[in-house]
Amino acid sequence: MFSQSQYDAWLIELSEFFIKKHGFQMVAMPKEQKEIWLCNVENKETPILMLSAQSTDALNQAAIMEHRMALAKVFHVDHVGLNISVNQESILTDEHTVVLAPGSHSVSSLIDSFNDIKMVLNESANPERALKKAYMSLGRTAMKLQKKARRRALKVSTVVAVITIVIFLMSLYLQFQKGVSLEVAAIMLGAYYKPLISYGGEWFRLLTSGFLHVDYFHLLINLLALKNLATLAEPLLGTKKYITVLLLGIIFGNAFVFVRGEAVIGLGL
Repeated sequence: MFSQSQYDAWLIELSEFFIKKHGFQMVAMPKEQKEIWLCNVENKETPILMLSAQSTDALNQAAIMEHRMALAKVFHVDHVGLNISVNQESILTDEHTVVLAPGSHSVSSLIDSFNDIKMVLNESANPERALKKAYMSLGRTAMKLQKKARRRALKVSTVVAVITIVIFLMSLYLQFQKGVSLEVAAIMLGAYYKPLISYGGEWFRLLTSGFLHVDYFHLLINLLALKNLATLAEPLLGTKKYITVLLLGIIFGNAFVFVRGEAVIGLGL
């Protein structure tokens, strides 16, 4: 049979396979039990997976079911799924308990939906080194997925940042290609200016001025502030409420300047 290091390496490689290829996320990894729990709320047939380097005969089925029920409540999914072991000393198998080997697996219609799973496991000449590589690869995968998740969570702020950068580039174009002064370029692009609001009725400037910036440093500081705000507020409030808070913040900030009566050119997020 194979060494425990080989089983451990396979366990990590298998978990990365499900995370990268099938959209699962890791929800638990109790090292002392050599188990990894994964969940995918979009997968209706097998939303919860338990991967193990232990023999299926050594698994505590009652504890596994208890853990499944707890995860099902947290993620609002059915508790059904698969228990997959990479330990080749396993004897016990059924529809929900599968033993995976290099190039094959035990009989189960549920595992057949992952048609590329047979190619995941390969015997290594140096299991200890394979285990280290597997951990490093899994870490890189987790970091990439976290970055993607953050971008999705901050989609409003990302759009606002892009709009702000585009308008800043338009301002630079007007200044350096058309010879327009900074003040005139800012007013052309929608900066706050009380005379145009009071006498020209251009109330839109209370909002549009928030997307204009004086220079690179001004832009950078405002985008950093937006990021810090968004990291906390956007996931907490949700898209609609966060947009409302953000836009009203710009409008009321400029309204305060308007009430003070200053005939200044105002801009900045």
